This record gives sequence, C-alpha cells and structure tokens, in this order.
Amino acid sequence: MAEKIKGLLPLALVAAVLVFVWIMFASNVNLGIKDFVWVTPAAFVTWGFYFAAGTGTPGFVKSAAGAVIGSVFGLALMWIAPNFSSMPSSSGLSLTAAVLAFFLVCGIALGDWWYVPAAFGGFACTVFAWALSGYVGPPIMVWLSAAVALVLGSVFGLLHTKITGAISPKS
Repeated sequence: MAEKIKGLLPLALVAAVLVFVWIMFASNVNLGIKDFVWVTPAAFVTWGFYFAAGTGTPGFVKSAAGAVIGSVFGLALMWIAPNFSSMPSSSGLSLTAAVLAFFLVCGIALGDWWYVPAAFGGFACTVFAWALSGYVGPPIMVWLSAAVALVLGSVFGLLHTKITGAISPKS
C-alpha cells in the first residue's frame, strides 16, 4: 500500500495545485460574466469526464466536445422552456428537457466526439447555472460562463496528466 500511495503522490500533488488555481481564479475573476463563481463546479465535472474518456488528446476532445454539446442543449432549454411557462408547475421545463435529452442521446450516432456522459454533464451544469441565476440571467451569458468553465475543466484534466507525467519519477 505504501508503494501505491508513493506512486499516487505526484498525481495528488498536481490535483491539489490545479484545484487551488481554479478555485482562486473562478472566485476572483469574473471575465465580465456576472457570477462566474456559480459555474466553478462545472470544471470539476469535465475534469472527471476527461479521465473517464481515457485521458490524453482523445480524452480531452471527448470531454470538451461532449460538454460543449451538452451546454448548447442547455442553452436551447433556456430559450425554449420559457415559451411553455403557461403550463402547470414545471411541466414546460420538464417536457422541454425530456425532448432535448432524447436528441442528446441520439446524437451519439454522429461520432465518438459526441461523448454522452460529458454531454449530460455539460447540459446539467448549464441548467444548474441557469437555476442559480433564478432563471432570469441572460441565457447567452449563463451559457457562456458554463461553457468556459466546462472547457477549462478538460484543459485542467489535460494539464493534470501532462504535469504529473513530467514530475513523476521514472522507473
């Protein structure tokens, strides 16, 4: 077990540093996007999908592209769902989300870059950011802030593996 922990130390150290950098950035810089801190968790979502997608360039492409695709579906939800606000309770929102989820999954037929787990994560993070805005934030700004954070998560995943590889002792 000690050898296993020793082998994980570079990976853990790089994770700690990158997490610190990301949270400091997201908490203190708004890039002109109101309440950018709301989307801080989105980067962690795609960071995880980067590892789930296999790391390296393929993992980066699958996690970033999938998350952006999902965030576009989230933007579509923000534009479409308010048109059904006359429906009882949250029926319009639920119906719109259901139809979009259907097409989100069908999109997998288009290729490997349409990575459904990351697409669902991107969709969820975008909708969550919209909910945190009280459903009143300008949709394009909510989407932009979520999309930036989602892509940065994939970038952090790529950096994580590259830096870890560079600092890990060679056997």
